[in-house]
Amino acid sequence: GNFDDAKFWAEDALKVFPQNIGIMEQLISIAKKQNDYEEAVKILKQIVKLNPGNEKNKERLKKMQEDR
Repeated sequence: GNFDDAKFWAEDALKVFPQNIGIMEQLISIAKKQNDYEEAVKILKQIVKLNPGNEKNKERLKKMQEDR
């Protein structure tokens, strides 16, 4: 893994598909592997905002914030 390239391509794809949760999930994975938990939390907050009825993501966000 070249995470910088993966992040670049995912962010580029997100410009075309700004509400694509799958791309955002990939960015969360990359951020975690780079130990950038602030970025992971930021992206997960965007996901929760896009899909507020998803309780699983709300719990993930709560846990991620507690673990920081």
